[in-house]
Amino acid sequence: IDADNVTVNLMGHTIKSKWYATLPGAFLDFNGIHIEENRRNILICNGTIFSSNELRSIDTFYKGFLNGISSDGAAHFVKVIGVSVLNSRSNGIYIGGTAVVKKCIVNNNGSASNSTVSGIMCGSNSTISDNKVTGNGSSASNVVWGVFASTGSIVKDNVISDNGMNAGVTEPGETPKDVFGLKAGEGCKIINNTFHNNGYNTG
Repeated sequence: IDADNVTVNLMGHTIKSKWYATLPGAFLDFNGIHIEENRRNILICNGTIFSSNELRSIDTFYKGFLNGISSDGAAHFVKVIGVSVLNSRSNGIYIGGTAVVKKCIVNNNGSASNSTVSGIMCGSNSTISDNKVTGNGSSASNVVWGVFASTGSIVKDNVISDNGMNAGVTEPGETPKDVFGLKAGEGCKIINNTFHNNGYNTG
């Protein structure tokens, strides 16, 4: 998306990636929906972004989207409402500026990733509410955040569970990486969220 005041209403449809690769095939960093830096007033709603990211045999596998929904730098006043983001290689929903993320299902993104993983990450003064953020960053070898809320944000009525399971494991002698169900910046309001089993068996 490289314009302001854009609505992407998926109307129940799915954006799907099942890119087939043969090891050590090309590594392509493509996203389900990508927002260019400094775009404003974007709404994405009512659908699914799904990646097939799985080993199929000893030397072939499918690589899905790098991120389900992401922005270059700070995209401002982005709303993501009623979207399921599943199985991306790194982040589920990653918005660098002020955003509203509401009533989304963000599941199983960043499994076995060696990059930083966030189920949902938003910039300052965002609202993250009524989402189910589960199973992201399983067996990842870097930092995992189920939800990352920057300064002055509201995080309310979310279910945040099973993120970063078996994650943060490093080579002998290295410092284990951090795993968080939620990381919140200064001045955030954290209201009525449910947390369970984040960071189980880490480091």
